[in-house]
Amino acid sequence: MFRRALIGVVLAALVLAVLVLHARRTGPRRAPTPPGGVAKTYQRLAAANFRTLTSAQSTRLLRFATAFRSCMDNRGIDLSAPLPRPTKIILRVSMSPIPTTIRTATFACGDRLGGPPPGSSLQTPRGQAGLIVLYLPKQCLLDPTVTSE
Repeated sequence: MFRRALIGVVLAALVLAVLVLHARRTGPRRAPTPPGGVAKTYQRLAAANFRTLTSAQSTRLLRFATAFRSCMDNRGIDLSAPLPRPTKIILRVSMSPIPTTIRTATFACGDRLGGPPPGSSLQTPRGQAGLIVLYLPKQCLLDPTVTSE
């Protein structure tokens, strides 16, 4: 009888240990579904990730966008004048066809200028050929488990 009680206690301890380990496992977990039952997709988060710019922020981003445009022009890529919007600064490639080197030139000019202003993001959005956007994101949407080498 003692043996059965001991086996029961050991079995309960093992089940408890498995449950604790399962709860503490690393890796991606699903976020709880928000009220209303609709989870936000990455595309929805990205589309709503723009802060409304103050006058000072717009001026600071326009200054960078103007210098960026000059750098891109020196690399043979003609951009439109920076177009300020309430949430972002837009630059468009003014030539057709759009050069295949636009992404590498964007990185090179961004690096040459010391990167975009602190807290801002400079992107060439996928699916929107010839568009370059400078904005202040509300939050970082990068996957924290992804690292660069």
